[in-house]
Formats: sequence, C-alpha cells, structure tokens
Amino acid sequence: MRILTTCSAVKSVEPHPDLLARALDRAPLAAVSARWNDRLHAAAPACCAAALYAGRGFGHALAAADGYPWVASAGLGLLSPETQVPSYGATVAAGPEDDVFRRVVGPRDPAGWWRGLRGSPYASPVGDLFDGTGPVLAALSARYLAMLADDLAGLPPTDLGRLRIFTATAAAAVDPRLQAFVMPCDRARQEDVGGYRGVVADYAQRALRHFAETILPHAPDADADEHAGMMAGLGPAAAAGPAPR
Repeated sequence: MRILTTCSAVKSVEPHPDLLARALDRAPLAAVSARWNDRLHAAAPACCAAALYAGRGFGHALAAADGYPWVASAGLGLLSPETQVPSYGATVAAGPEDDVFRRVVGPRDPAGWWRGLRGSPYASPVGDLFDGTGPVLAALSARYLAMLADDLAGLPPTDLGRLRIFTATAAAAVDPRLQAFVMPCDRARQEDVGGYRGVVADYAQRALRHFAETILPHAPDADADEHAGMMAGLGPAAAAGPAPR
C-alpha cells in the first residue's frame, strides 16, 4: 500500500523568501512556471519531503501510511518521501497570499501548472508512485485532483484500478475519467469519519485513514466498487467497527 496526500501550508522549515509564490512577478502561466522552476533549481534542499510537512491532515496520512506518504506538492511536484527538498510557499488553493494563480495573468489552470512542475528537479513521474503492487490511496482536495487528473487518468488500466481517491469533493465534480475510483463521502458526516473528528479541510485524510485501518485489512483484494460499498456502510468490512485508538 502507498499513500498520496496533498502538501500542507504548515512546514517544519521556514521557506526562503525567494521560494514564496508571492515573490514572483505577474505574467502568463508559462512564464510564471519557468521562473518558479529556475528558483527551484537554484534552491538548497533543507530536509526530506517526509520531514517537511506538518498539520492535522498530514498527520492522519502519516498515521495511515506504511512508512511515509508521498506528497502532491503545488510547489515542487510529486514527491517521494525520501526526496531531499527545499521549503517553499505555494498552493493552488484560492485565497492564500502564496496562491500561484494570484501571480498568473490568465485563467486558473491547475493542470497547466502541474505540467509545468515536470521541470522541477524534485518531482517524480506518477508511474513511480505506482511501482510495485497493492492499492494506492490518495487524499486530495478538488484543486489537487484537478492538478493530477491527466497524470492519473493516463496510467495503465492495471495501475489505475489500484487507485482509491478520498476527497470532500462531490464525485460528480471529479474528472469523469477518475470518478469510478472515488470513495463515497457522506457530506452529513464529514466531521466524524470512523471516530476521527475534524473539519472539511482534513476530511480526505481522515477518510483515508479510516479506510486503511478499518476496511482495507478485511478486503485487500476488493475492487473499487466493492470498496466503495464498504466505505458507504453496505459491506461486511464496514461493520468491523471503528479504527483502534
């Protein structure tokens, strides 16, 4: 089993001012992306990716992982846990000062920004995440799902079939190519998933942890439809009780 989660604003190392999205000049997407990658190539790594991130959501992903989670980083690309990385401030979530699209002249295009991050010296290809066997559990917000959709949908069918997506986003709003792999979200119960309480912002990681601890051990070889039924409380594995505390 491998786990993928979004990056977090809370980090263990203070970012260098040059690696804050707010420091970039406004320009079209391609120019902003190129300038950001230039700064990444000039940066000095501070720690491994597994040690950089903190916060409640990341903590749930870490607790569920067999080892350390992979990270979908809006500033660095797809990160394996052992990759040595610099600290930074960048997001595709609307609103924060380091929202990269506050620096972009043009439409908000998360997938286009992600394509640009292929030039990051720290990014791994998505195929590396699926190296090996077993399920790949992904806790992703709507913006991050939009960033990764093309990479995930382009996987070989055997790899794509191993994907389980956890998100507070309604399945109907997810890229149609990925909807079959989205685990159901009971919007009336987002505050408490299997005994893990929190807010909408960390729902995906809490749902992933509940699945990894309570459902997956009982049905490791089930397909996405079967896992979705169990997550919705329709199968025997969901009756096994909440995850141990």
